[in-house]
Amino acid sequence: MQLSSLKSLSSLRALFSAKTALLGLCCLGLAACQNAPKKPSTAPTGAAASVSVNEQINQLASLVAASKYLRVQCERSDLPDDGVFLKTAMKVAAQKGWDTRRYTSLPQLSENLYQGLVKDGTPKTTQCSAFNRSIAPFIDAMRTTR
Repeated sequence: MQLSSLKSLSSLRALFSAKTALLGLCCLGLAACQNAPKKPSTAPTGAAASVSVNEQINQLASLVAASKYLRVQCERSDLPDDGVFLKTAMKVAAQKGWDTRRYTSLPQLSENLYQGLVKDGTPKTTQCSAFNRSIAPFIDAMRTTR
């Protein structure tokens, strides 16, 4: 291989690793917020209003993508289908006071993130371990959604 090809390959691997780290961080951030149940609210709270709709969708899509990765790539047969992942994400968003009517892109973005994870060069065991830890609260919420 030429030096320029090696640099490109190295840059691509760094990008995928950064993408995985960002997805894990989003999952961890959103999962950490799930521990305390929220009262349903008709008006957005200060915390809900401070998170942009795009960021909300990205956080939820990250959880759905990581859940699918666990079910398919990590062979977690105890996890439900994509529909339950999406339904749980919407439930979590509603509990946070987020306006879920604007989430039409959630299924497609989730699938795109999942495909990126599958193509990522990070070892599968590393990803499985990280996702099992970081989205445990989301998985727990999923069990009550079925």
